[in-house]
Amino acid sequence: MEQSIRTAAAAGSGWHFISPNEAGFTSDLEALFDEAIAEKRVWNLHGVVTVRKGSLVLERYFECDDDARGRPLGTISFNADTLHDLRSVSKSVVGLLYGIALADGKVPPPDAPLLASFPEYTDLAATPPAIVGPHTMH
Repeated sequence: MEQSIRTAAAAGSGWHFISPNEAGFTSDLEALFDEAIAEKRVWNLHGVVTVRKGSLVLERYFECDDDARGRPLGTISFNADTLHDLRSVSKSVVGLLYGIALADGKVPPPDAPLLASFPEYTDLAATPPAIVGPHTMH
């Protein structure tokens, strides 16, 4: 199932490779990743790319069944050039970016009132007029 590669596509794109140890990871990162795959603690991956300190640490692609909006595509051998449907990762990426911005004090905490971040729209916080219709009691 697994293809362990540092791809020609990544190498040709100017990425600098560093060891997991140089990146601040455990030196047996690849072995631990392989173990997680073998024990099925991680499954159905198209690929994993780990970048740290601006350098490529780990790049792996896999062969697995895929679908597009519920339509089976069959078994795909994924690689650096395979286009991916990113809908499933959008929430993770947004959450990661929000966490970074929150740690840097650039965004309000999740429990802050939304309108507090947009003072130019305070008129939206006013109580809306009552809607009178056939199902409204007078």
